[in-house]
Amino acid sequence: MSKEINFRLADENDKPFLIKLRNETMNPHIFNAGLTPNDSNHIERINYRFDCASIVLSDDEEIGLLKVVKEGSLWDLVQIQLVSSMQGKGIGRKIILEVLNEAFKNNVGVKLSVFKTNPAKNLYIELGFKVYLETETTYEMQVNA
Repeated sequence: MSKEINFRLADENDKPFLIKLRNETMNPHIFNAGLTPNDSNHIERINYRFDCASIVLSDDEEIGLLKVVKEGSLWDLVQIQLVSSMQGKGIGRKIILEVLNEAFKNNVGVKLSVFKTNPAKNLYIELGFKVYLETETTYEMQVNA
């Protein structure tokens, strides 16, 4: 039996969890990109568009973060992160498909940024995202409605 995935808006009390989550999920990709992670950058990234942040819950247990800016004709999937123990189980795919379905119903596309070294880029490609810009360390990707 699979666990039910729900969301709730993030608040200030979630920040310790989010810092831990970001260190766990992003530090390896940051290192692999030749960069050095630090708490200041993590906090800055967490605070960016915090008004759009939702905590991902599995049977009321905090398992991740979803941050989508739903503005204009191109939504921005700013962050999707799941604790390591929940990765590789199709949860991220399901969440992204829900975001895409909602976006397409509203006739908007979705964009995101992913480190070149992050294997999640393969999932994004499978879901129809295409690279529209490449930086030294990231792919900027987009899928249209």
